[in-house]
Amino acid sequence: MNKVQQNSDQYIVASEETINLKSIFDKLVSSWHWLTIFTFTGLLAAYIYVNYTSPLYQINAKLLVNDDDKGGSINKQASALMDLGSLMGGKSSVDNEAEVLKTRFLMAQVVRDMELNVTYFNKMQLMTQEVYQAPIKIIINKELDTIKNTNLEITKISASQLSVKGKKFEKKVTWGQTFFVKNIGAISIMPTDKLLTDKTIFVNICSIDDRVAALMKQFNVGVANKQVSVIDLGLIYPLPKKGEDILNKLIFQYVATNLSDKNAIADSTSKFIKERINRIASELGDVENDVESFKQKNQLADMTEQGKVLVQNTGSFPHS
Repeated sequence: MNKVQQNSDQYIVASEETINLKSIFDKLVSSWHWLTIFTFTGLLAAYIYVNYTSPLYQINAKLLVNDDDKGGSINKQASALMDLGSLMGGKSSVDNEAEVLKTRFLMAQVVRDMELNVTYFNKMQLMTQEVYQAPIKIIINKELDTIKNTNLEITKISASQLSVKGKKFEKKVTWGQTFFVKNIGAISIMPTDKLLTDKTIFVNICSIDDRVAALMKQFNVGVANKQVSVIDLGLIYPLPKKGEDILNKLIFQYVATNLSDKNAIADSTSKFIKERINRIASELGDVENDVESFKQKNQLADMTEQGKVLVQNTGSFPHS
């Protein structure tokens, strides 16, 4: 009797599951047009994203840090102590250098030197593509204290005249002419060695701090292996060549800053040593003068000079 009851319960549960699945299937069939619309919309969004969105590239570099702790036996012992310190929560020299590379100071130097706060774009159908080597160059002759994010559209009118458009702003200028743009300051436009066509060039100008903040979000520094003194650098950027140049410039600035610091320490050390040598020489000269004064005051003979005179006098005596 119990077995019959159990079989009956299992049949009821299976029947309920079958009914539920059938109900869901019936709902899907009845709403097939909505399902078709959602599928088509998703595929269309994916197509637009793939074909009308600028791709991003991961640019990587490795930086070898000069670690003196990997030298002779004494240095190895010191390195072992440093490793023990790192286990207790201390940082190694590689970790310290990695933190230096994460600072905004180095990236700010790169942005200033490469003028990365001015970005050029070409419009391609539904998207804009950044241009590394643009046919024009924006020169900020006198910037405002606070530069706000500004977009400009620059179109060639004739061989010597350009049209500059912005938000509530439109002006015709010539090559090299200085003109004022709100939220930026006094700027001018110069040609480059690239051919400028009648196609409109889109320009974005922002402050150094804003550009540094944007690049720092795309920049990463890591130490994959604690046993070696190599730092991994990475940058996500839409233009591989420009991303490589940014990383190379950052490494150059890092090396230049380290050399500058070492030269400053060497100069201060050399200056300190020279000052100490001059002071010691002056003190020795004062001691010699004091000794000579003491001899003259107390009429003390110079034993070296007296010995020379005695030898000369002895040589002048006649021999028998």
